[in-house]
Amino acid sequence: MPKRFVSKKIAASSSPLSTAVIAGNTAYFSGMLSMDPASGELRLGSAYEETDRIINNLKTMLAEMGRGLDSVVMTQCFLSSMEHNDGFGEAYAAHFGALPCPPARRTIVAVELWGGCKVEISCTVYLGDD
Repeated sequence: MPKRFVSKKIAASSSPLSTAVIAGNTAYFSGMLSMDPASGELRLGSAYEETDRIINNLKTMLAEMGRGLDSVVMTQCFLSSMEHNDGFGEAYAAHFGALPCPPARRTIVAVELWGGCKVEISCTVYLGDD
């Protein structure tokens, strides 16, 4: 039976969704936006800043699961415009670039993201066999 992951360190979304759902040895994270971890308020910025904040929030939640970025097997990334690709790519590489096995990635340009965001990222995480 799938179970809902609730972070103790990242403010919950007000949307009717689970931040992540754990099914077996896999966690499926909903699309994450550039939210302030303490208040849950949206914090817009450059594509680099939004991407950096999203991945830092992800790292915090993964640590709560006893995992790190090396457990991320797939990311789905949405940009509101291709003009944000360079900043997004720089921040993404800063976090995932040194891993021996960076996650597979799908990047899609969406006409509009919620709240005027430039970046949204969801991911699939392998939790191991323990």
